[in-house]
Amino acid sequence: MIKEFRNLNGDEIREVKLYLNSLEKNDKSIPQIKEEFNTKVYNFGEGILFFLRIIR
Repeated sequence: MIKEFRNLNGDEIREVKLYLNSLEKNDKSIPQIKEEFNTKVYNFGEGILFFLRIIR
C-alpha cells in the first residue's frame, strides 16, 4: 500500500520512525519527523510517499 505521510496512522508513523532512524543513524522523535515532513518542501505531507507492506 502506498500512502502520503499525512495519511499514516500511529502504527505506520512508528514504522517510518524506525526506518528513518536506521538509515540516518540517529534518533529523531515522531514530533521531529512530523515537523520535518510538514513543510512546504514536502507539500505539507502530501509530497512524501511511503510503501507499506502489511504482514499479518
